Amino acid sequence: MVRTRRRLPYVGEHVLVAERASGRRLKRSEVVHHINGDPKDNRPENLEVCATQKEHLQKHVKVRREVARLQKILKEHNIPF
Repeated sequence: MVRTRRRLPYVGEHVLVAERASGRRLKRSEVVHHINGDPKDNRPENLEVCATQKEHLQKHVKVRREVARLQKILKEHNIPF
């Protein structure tokens, strides 16, 4: 069942939006990931449900590695960033 109103304890808006979009309540182990990295952007298309905290952290590590790779390329070509 999807939450229809906020109750204590506090549930973040992103969790409520993800639950509504998926049509179910999230499991305790699930974590909502903001695809574009902006925690204020709670549009359903910007949210992804990760099965575990480990999976969620792996997404952040992947993004950091890609940013570092792109910065290296920019530096090699003397392009300011």
